[in-house]
Amino acid sequence: MLFRAIQSLRLGAEFTMNNDDISTVVWHTEGITTPSQAEIDAKILDLEAQDAAIIDARQSALVKLAALGLTPEEIATL
Repeated sequence: MLFRAIQSLRLGAEFTMNNDDISTVVWHTEGITTPSQAEIDAKILDLEAQDAAIIDARQSALVKLAALGLTPEEIATL
């Protein structure tokens, strides 16, 4: 999740990092600064909320498709 957070905060910037350790970030794009821990923490919370919303929407869609009479096999093919 840390890698995703940094990617989201520094769109288009190229970097590498070892073992999800922020102190090992090496920027391959010039002029980029490492986000603060507060920025990263906030972005992680945002990404987790987005992931949860996607899961909830998917589950809702599956329930609605089943209510329309689709079989689990038919739903799985979608």
